[in-house]
Amino acid sequence: MIGIVNMEYPYATAGDETFLMRRDRMEWFCRHPRRTHNTFIMLCTAGSAQVRRNMDLFTLSKDMEWTLLPDSVIQILNPSLDFEVHYCVCPPSLFDEVTMHLPSSFLDFISMSEPYPLARRQDTLAAKCFFSLMQILYDDAANHFRHQIVVNQIQNFYLSFYERMRHRIGTCPKVYSSRGDLLIKRFWGLLLIHYLEHRPVSWYADRLCVSERYLSQTFRHLSQTTPKKAIDDFVALEIKIQLRSSHDSVQQIADRLNFSDQSVMARFFKNKTGISPLSYRQNATIEQNPL
Repeated sequence: MIGIVNMEYPYATAGDETFLMRRDRMEWFCRHPRRTHNTFIMLCTAGSAQVRRNMDLFTLSKDMEWTLLPDSVIQILNPSLDFEVHYCVCPPSLFDEVTMHLPSSFLDFISMSEPYPLARRQDTLAAKCFFSLMQILYDDAANHFRHQIVVNQIQNFYLSFYERMRHRIGTCPKVYSSRGDLLIKRFWGLLLIHYLEHRPVSWYADRLCVSERYLSQTFRHLSQTTPKKAIDDFVALEIKIQLRSSHDSVQQIADRLNFSDQSVMARFFKNKTGISPLSYRQNATIEQNPL
């Protein structure tokens, strides 16, 4: 029998660390979807990759900035051989301290925005200086004022970003351009919170104060999918995360995700992915520990 790999979250701070700095290929997010527990402030320094955030697919390539907020489901796909990202990992408490005075519209913009290309040379230089300085601060663990300096530096980073993006805040097409876009944004906000307990489209339509038909029409028009498929795809993604990152049995995962029993979850998962939960888990383990 193939054992299940104990995949501990590699981005947890320890001891007196209040943040982490890394520069690598973000291998932990490759091959399988993972859930973020912290905020990731990223600068792609080389190569490119496709990145799936929740159900959206983006390209992250050299000289692009991106922020991932906690509780996002991330998977890195097709990274080039030279793909590399310099990134800062902020626990929620630090990020809250950094952003407490920023407008909520800006935080909404960050949560929904795509990787942002640094078109101007001065913006690229500023970003590289920020990450270099953050790396120096990370290595300077004995600095008694490091925490406050880090907070100030990240605040400065986002103030500069806010200034560059000010003309787009409030007009971002994925968030605010129409009533339909706002409806879908609110749907995803509800789904991220309630997918364990509520999966009928009618429940979400009721909470959004629209008819199920209108919600489905809006999805088909703006997302080329349906709310039912969006819910099912997200639940299947969560099952993959649970199978990949825990030792729990299929029955335990089925219980946690509110399936009536493991056979119902297994049929659902195989219908969505073409593979059983156990086969998915075994294949993931083999990929992690090749002979």
